Amino acid sequence: MDTSGMAEGQVTKTNRPFSSWYYAIDMSNREEGDYVFEFRAFDGIDYSPIISRSIKLNTQPPTISVTSPSSFSTHSEGTVTFEGTAFDHYGCPMQCSVDIQDIYFQIEGPSFLVTTPTEGGAEWSWTWDFSGQPRDIATYTFTVWASDTDFCESVVDECIPAVLTLTIDNSNSPPFISVISPQDGQRLSVSEETVFEGVARDNDGSVSRVDIEVQDVVNNYLMVYSTSVTDFAPSGAWSLAWDSTQLMHDHQYLIRFRSYDGYDYSDWTEMFIVADNPPDADNNPPTFDPSGWSSEITLFCETNSQAQDRCTRAEINLLDYFEDPDPGQELILAVYDDEARDSDDHFGMVINVGMNGMAIYNPVSMFFYDIDIATWTLENVVFVATDTYGSKINSAPITFTVVGLEFQITPPEDDMLPSGGVAVFTGIGLPGKTVSVTISGNNVNNTLVGADSTWSLGIPASRIDGSATPVFKYGGNSFESADYTISVGDSGGGGLGMGTIILILLVLIAAIGGFVYFFVELEDEEDEEFDGTSEVKEEAEEDAYAWAKEPYAEPGIREEPPPEPESRLQKHEEHPGWLWDPEEGEWVPDPDHSDA
Repeated sequence: MDTSGMAEGQVTKTNRPFSSWYYAIDMSNREEGDYVFEFRAFDGIDYSPIISRSIKLNTQPPTISVTSPSSFSTHSEGTVTFEGTAFDHYGCPMQCSVDIQDIYFQIEGPSFLVTTPTEGGAEWSWTWDFSGQPRDIATYTFTVWASDTDFCESVVDECIPAVLTLTIDNSNSPPFISVISPQDGQRLSVSEETVFEGVARDNDGSVSRVDIEVQDVVNNYLMVYSTSVTDFAPSGAWSLAWDSTQLMHDHQYLIRFRSYDGYDYSDWTEMFIVADNPPDADNNPPTFDPSGWSSEITLFCETNSQAQDRCTRAEINLLDYFEDPDPGQELILAVYDDEARDSDDHFGMVINVGMNGMAIYNPVSMFFYDIDIATWTLENVVFVATDTYGSKINSAPITFTVVGLEFQITPPEDDMLPSGGVAVFTGIGLPGKTVSVTISGNNVNNTLVGADSTWSLGIPASRIDGSATPVFKYGGNSFESADYTISVGDSGGGGLGMGTIILILLVLIAAIGGFVYFFVELEDEEDEEFDGTSEVKEEAEEDAYAWAKEPYAEPGIREEPPPEPESRLQKHEEHPGWLWDPEEGEWVPDPDHSDA
């Protein structure tokens, strides 16, 4: 387009047509990208040199999508990670989104407004650490957009952002504390360097101190000692050595511990101890060795019985765990009664501690207090040993758990036995009691209930003639049910019973006897027929060297007869009266058993 202003076709030396010009091209229907334009002039005779210009066509701002987190979600871990994708038409179809520059986040919350960029791309991710924000729960709005070289740098401008509303829970998580020493209920021997130790940690920060208080329970919880610990190991471990000789002998004290993280306190961890500070300073207190000490003993009681022996008993030799280091002193052993607990007041009356150091608990003794077996469990029982000077030591707590049960019989899954098989019945009973089984009044097998209240008993197929319903005996009672019926062989009951087996054995013995008799007689007759009297003559001839053919034996030494062959029959305790023949695969009667 000529901009000289001259009439068309008039050219002079001064008007310089086409001294300035422009060219318009509609590129709205073209893809974004770089386009190269080449220009040259023509004066009617010659062309000017070609001039090239690269033009960037970028007409659309980038778009953004946030895939995580979802809007209106809550975050309390100290950080929140944003992930998503961005798209820009520039560079398509081969290199879409190549022009994306940064991803911008505008964060707006209570007294907080920040815009921060992060490196962008077709896929992007950014984590915001909000642990430094105020320690409360607040709602924050996040405006997220993508920029390229021509659009939305630093400001959202014409870009369409993604807007999320998140709940940021930056409230403080209280610290926690655990105490290793002392232990609740411990009898504490006083010392100039009594050690308290434990571990204090904080999930969202660090513990700055641990507070310790010692209160005299007898004197209306009078505060006798208070201090704080500020030195901690990297693991959170802490310890304190203090002079406890000021504590009164046999007085009960409440010791409390708590930790602090600069924002909140943990709950108080409380425990009661009894000070051991006898007047005789040279006396050594008794000791307790927890090696082999159980924290729980399970006892069983029959719920449908009123017998005195309906429960198993717990027996503990306390002298295996308590000891007095001072020679010549006898320990007084008893059940410890914690004044801070009401639940243990009757422990000393139902647990018998003898002069020999044996502590015995028979759950039946709880029947006087409550007939409900569910209440016969004794939790956290503590024993105490006292020496001649009154020094004491407590044991670790132990729980006597009482479980109610009824006698149960569980038949085998398959009531059809193969020949030579064993039907195994199982069940539950009182440990130590005998379970026996009979068939047609004949004893078949018996067993003892195990310590875990379970029992198992086998009935060999050789004791069943066709089918049978065993009768179980337990605690003086008999148990019989059609559910216990078992059969041997086919469903029609064609198994071999004891009578059939004996009959077969008799027939086999008779057949073998006849066979031996017939062939022995025949052989004798043939010998007499062919040999005649020559055999008698040969036998009559004396062998002059017979003395040398006799086996030699030294004087005074008796030749032992060859050992009898070892029997292949095997005896099993669970099947008395029967022996197992592994070669024949069957049970045979035991001739040495009185019931066989």
